[in-house]
Amino acid sequence: MVGKIVVKEVTEHEDGSATLDLDLDSESIRLLVEEGITSLLKKAIDNEDGYALVKEDAEQLEFNFDEGKN
Repeated sequence: MVGKIVVKEVTEHEDGSATLDLDLDSESIRLLVEEGITSLLKKAIDNEDGYALVKEDAEQLEFNFDEGKN
């Protein structure tokens, strides 16, 4: 199945950033979450700046990342 993402509105901000108002179907949401989690985990595994996997006990694996990094 192919997901559909519709950009309903773009609001540009003075700092150069923008806010998007999106309309997403369930497949698009599933794909975005899957790709986002996969990307973050790869960065943590590769120890990219601001990303780390932390294992504090045998049953819990924590993912830490610096929100200021892209």
